[in-house]
Amino acid sequence: MGDSVIRVVASKSVHRRSQGSVEILHNTREKLVPNQFLADAAKDLDLSKYLLSSGSSDVIKSRLVLAKLYESLTGAIFLEKDYSVAAKFVEDTLISKFLDSKKS
Repeated sequence: MGDSVIRVVASKSVHRRSQGSVEILHNTREKLVPNQFLADAAKDLDLSKYLLSSGSSDVIKSRLVLAKLYESLTGAIFLEKDYSVAAKFVEDTLISKFLDSKKS
């Protein structure tokens, strides 16, 4: 569920900034949602410290696990609060950081 919320938020955010260009919308959105950027957002938030593991610490630090953790947290925020709170979380922790890094 979190992945769907992230895609919708990314689509709406990029659409606002793309001035109606479908190509810009598609290309920018697709760059925002891969596991790499989700994992970076999870790492920035230090989400791995909330995981319990009986296995290797390498698993907890893997990019895929971090990405899924970010997706799960987004889904939980959506379910417990609402879309607007989840959207603000994604905007603040993923989209704005990605777009700001592209300006540099």
